[in-house]
Amino acid sequence: MEDSKRCRILTISGFDWQSNMRNRLDLGGCGDDELRFASSGLQAIADAEKAPPDLIVYSLSTHDLDGYEFCRKLKWTPALQNVPVLLVGWVSPAIVYPEAKRAGAAGYLYNAVHSRGLVAARNALLRGDTYYPSLPFELAGLDASSGAHGCSVLVIDDNPSMGELVQMMLG
Repeated sequence: MEDSKRCRILTISGFDWQSNMRNRLDLGGCGDDELRFASSGLQAIADAEKAPPDLIVYSLSTHDLDGYEFCRKLKWTPALQNVPVLLVGWVSPAIVYPEAKRAGAAGYLYNAVHSRGLVAARNALLRGDTYYPSLPFELAGLDASSGAHGCSVLVIDDNPSMGELVQMMLG
């Protein structure tokens, strides 16, 4: 079955995901998958051009490129334009789905703490499908474009990237 084939996955995150990703894939029956890691989107593109992966998992919290910008840059990179990108994060799907689809992401995994979700997304993307599961009931009525406009948000953090992350999440 195609879902169980060995897969080369490139994971990009500003956090150390190596053991976490390995454990989730092992528990989900994908222990033969090859994992490579990068801490920045630009580094990942350069590395992936040399050895294209089958799948890219991109954390929305990566510091140099947001996930949408990464997907758009990938479409301009001939060796990588057909590699599916799974965005991963803790931002509501109601907010992420519209922009992720416009940017060309193949899917989004919200609250990615269980092997089941990661493996389901992996398998769908390897089959050439997308992975945008139905929104949970409490999120289904939300529309990211229906919020108040012109509001100001003050972000206080010792890490300047957090302000950029909040700006990306709020649009």
